[in-house]
Amino acid sequence: GTLRTTNDIKGLVIDLRFSDGTNYAAAMAVADLFVSKETPLLQIEEITLSSTAKSISLSLPAVVLVNRRTSSAAEALAAVLRHHNAALVI
Repeated sequence: GTLRTTNDIKGLVIDLRFSDGTNYAAAMAVADLFVSKETPLLQIEEITLSSTAKSISLSLPAVVLVNRRTSSAAEALAAVLRHHNAALVI
């Protein structure tokens, strides 16, 4: 047989194992891709990071991989995606 290649994406795996980081704004920018309405995503002290309203958001089946070493901004991203039913966290 022949190997067919395609650019059709069927799902998404986000590997956050062993990830941390302190750039919560960047993490919430990723989460924003999955949330179609404007809503608060994360509050850090007096700062609230929110998603933006948009007509098209990512609606692919998504899985987020985490482990005991996932922390900080990566952990917040996983939690927000789970909370908004945008991804299954494993």
